[in-house]
Amino acid sequence: MWTILTILILIIAGTWWWQNNQNTVPPDQTASTTPVTSTTKTFTSADQNVSFNYPTSLSVSQKNNIITLHHQINFLNTDACDFKGTAGASPTLTDFNVTMQMFNGTMASTAAVVDPTLATSSENIDGTLDVSPGLIDYYNNGSWNGYMVTEGVEGCGQITYYLPISTLRTLVVQKQLIGALSDVADPTNKARILATPGAISPDKSNQLFNSIIQTLQVR
Repeated sequence: MWTILTILILIIAGTWWWQNNQNTVPPDQTASTTPVTSTTKTFTSADQNVSFNYPTSLSVSQKNNIITLHHQINFLNTDACDFKGTAGASPTLTDFNVTMQMFNGTMASTAAVVDPTLATSSENIDGTLDVSPGLIDYYNNGSWNGYMVTEGVEGCGQITYYLPISTLRTLVVQKQLIGALSDVADPTNKARILATPGAISPDKSNQLFNSIIQTLQVR
């Protein structure tokens, strides 16, 4: 009698233990909480004069002496900066675009090539640019000191950075302003864009840009 009762108790206890532990994962098999970081690569220009680190999520190319860093997402849209309304719909949207180009000349003479109107009214006798807050500002990022020129309307346009390499050599970096993600963009559409996998937000875009410039080396 007691033997049978003991066996029944053991069976019931064993069944209870199995039901409560069959989905338990051993501690060493739990999911890792270590954050995943973007991998980076080093780009060196074809003429070996410019190099920098960049995340592999961006594409980098060079044509002649113009280096382009680009990223786009799959998002059907019409160009927010097409004020004429003549451009058709595009299946992709650019959310990051930066170019770099080396010029032989002072910052002022380089600006005369990049933006003749700006240079005419903003050139100093020493070859630098005349600061005009909100349009022409001093720029500093790590070891780089120069000027940044912001030109845009309704969130569209670009920021041009003039970085002196020597008295007669200037690197020009231009960062495109993304109209569809600007402060004046339609908030509903902007939210849809940012919800798209891989989309680069304005804040993230600035972080990426700063990190690239901080690793920039010119020989």
